[in-house]
Formats: sequence, C-alpha cells, structure tokens
Amino acid sequence: MINNYGSRSEKSLLDIQSFKAIRLPESSGWLLVYTMMIPPQSNYLKTIENEQEQKLSWGKEQGIVTRVIEHGRSKVGSADVIKVDIEMRQGARSVGIFYWSPTDQDHLGIISVIVNPGHYNSIKSGLDGVIASLQIEEAT
Repeated sequence: MINNYGSRSEKSLLDIQSFKAIRLPESSGWLLVYTMMIPPQSNYLKTIENEQEQKLSWGKEQGIVTRVIEHGRSKVGSADVIKVDIEMRQGARSVGIFYWSPTDQDHLGIISVIVNPGHYNSIKSGLDGVIASLQIEEAT
C-alpha cells in the first residue's frame, strides 16, 4: 500500500486509526487488528485481491511463501473481505483478512494472524474458533 501512494507524506501513509495486538498462547505468534486511513477508493477489494495475487507470486518465487492455503473473497459476518492464508518458509503461518467498504472508502480494516514456525498445529483449533467467530457487520 505504501508504494501505491508514494507521492503522499509518510505520516499520512501510516495513518493508523486504531491498533490492537494480542499475543497468542505459548508465545506462538500474534493477532493484530488495525484500521488505516487511505485515499478514497472505488472497488478496493478487487485491487487488494489483485495486489495480494502479485505479492504471493513474488513470495513464491523468492521462497518466502511455500504454500497458499486460501486466497480470495470470503465473508466475515455480512461483510465481503479478502482472505489470504499462507504457509511461509520454516513453517510460519500468516492469515490476513482485509476489509474495505464502498460506504467508507477511505478506511481499510486489517486482521492479521502471524504464527511462529512449529506452533500452528498446537493452536489450530483455538485459532480456527477465533477466526470463525469474527463478525464484521455492514452498515445498512
């Protein structure tokens, strides 16, 4: 995202509106939830989907991404999101959920789970439960 808006000042690029970080059990990783201000967009979920596809291809070529488990549109509550679930080298796991709404075009919500190498299987059921319980409700 920073590269997309390189003409803007660094401060405005990193305009994080809210940020929460939770350490996963057994120091196995992190759950991050944050919202950012971005320039108003149209159809930004499609842009995110395309950008993630390019980043995943590059990551595979570099040996950073070893397996793409899920990539594409999904639902969290009533909201459309882009979900990216990947396994990285040395067995680390990353799950990213990107939320953008056409009714609030200058905000981007991100939920990111980073699991350290070798810990995913031990926290999988709890983590799956947390992800399944997430709710984003679109304003009507």
